[in-house]
Amino acid sequence: MNYQRPFIVLYNRHDIMANGDPPFAFKCMAEDDDHAREQCLNAEPDADILIVYAPRVRGAVEQNNDVEDAYYAYYYQQEEN
Repeated sequence: MNYQRPFIVLYNRHDIMANGDPPFAFKCMAEDDDHAREQCLNAEPDADILIVYAPRVRGAVEQNNDVEDAYYAYYYQQEEN
């Protein structure tokens, strides 16, 4: 049995988004980044995946600001690279 943990996948849907709209966030439990990406594409086949974010799990509780952390990683860590 593989251990699953929370992931957040940020993605665009160019067919329904206006230029400048923030990405959508897909939250799931997955074994790894590839599994999270697969789940997002199963739910949203037209998704253009931007980032797969694995939030830190503190104890057994998922933090409420995980989606905000994923957006921060997408917008601000790109600028650092």
